[in-house]
Amino acid sequence: MTDLNRNKKIESALSQKKNEHIFLALKQWKNIESKKTNFSKVFLDRPSLLTIDYKNIDLSTNFLNHQFKWPFYIEAMSGGSSLGYQLNDELSKIAREFDLAMAVGSQSIALKQTDKQTIESFKIVRKNNPNGFIFANIGIGHNANEAQQAIDMIEANVLEIHINPVQELSTSDGDRNFSNWNETLQDIIENIKIPIIIKEVGFGFSKNSLLKLDNLNVAAINVAGSGGTDFGLIESTRSPNKTWGEQVKNISSNQNSLFTNPTYEILKNARNLNLKTPLIANGGIASADDVFKSLALGSHLVGVAGYFLYLWKNKKLAEEIRNWQTQLPFLYASFNAENLNDLHQLNIK
Repeated sequence: MTDLNRNKKIESALSQKKNEHIFLALKQWKNIESKKTNFSKVFLDRPSLLTIDYKNIDLSTNFLNHQFKWPFYIEAMSGGSSLGYQLNDELSKIAREFDLAMAVGSQSIALKQTDKQTIESFKIVRKNNPNGFIFANIGIGHNANEAQQAIDMIEANVLEIHINPVQELSTSDGDRNFSNWNETLQDIIENIKIPIIIKEVGFGFSKNSLLKLDNLNVAAINVAGSGGTDFGLIESTRSPNKTWGEQVKNISSNQNSLFTNPTYEILKNARNLNLKTPLIANGGIASADDVFKSLALGSHLVGVAGYFLYLWKNKKLAEEIRNWQTQLPFLYASFNAENLNDLHQLNIK
């Protein structure tokens, strides 16, 4: 089991917040079996009379100006603290070993807290994986200049911008002014030259939101639905003002029916809307089956964070990645699919 206290030291309030995110996320993933039912309501029409040759199966996906060998990647987790450094250090080595793309956690902290230790907790990802495909990551509200700083920090291939209003409102020290979001987002879209991805953080996008995002001409939409890590619950639990945290805890969770928006439902909605913007699936992915179903529902790539964090802590991440890299070709073949395009043609029951 990974020693989470190995780099324990006195840190700033912002860095300690990042550590708390990791500990509270791990606590949520302790009941791992409850997380493995997120896609149980998705049924695919499986043909029995196959026409493919197994040796022709190709799991790669051509997306974001890149040929990805595998259709899943290590999604954003952390950075900005000693524990975040440890996590990014080890995850980036795994990404290099298995030829997986990787996103870093929110770099917003490194735009506010510009000491060497904070910045190095992100730069280590590129140092360990000089030829890897890496996602930069900032919250909405930052301008194009700040976005470029985050990109340059890790020599990123793409930029993820996360939209997280419920998370911010769930803690007393979260942002409350969202009035510049549209303006700064447009600034980034117009001035940043690498592909831009818009993502949620576990609450997903409504049909209307998907349609609005589809008109922004970004490279991809990461649907990031409910079913995985619950950042509403995390923030209300760690809120510095405990009264605020207790008062909003029951309503801020993504298990509240007002906010429950499962990843598979969003993908189905997007499929029916015929969006022109490619999709990334994320939120509650905990098996090769989940990856396969997400791809069949129309996504081009699948991000995994909470489940991989749980496996990392228990030193089982490399083993599970190997399993998935064997299981996915099996699933492709079982459904008569040689490639991603074939998967997108499958009928959903």
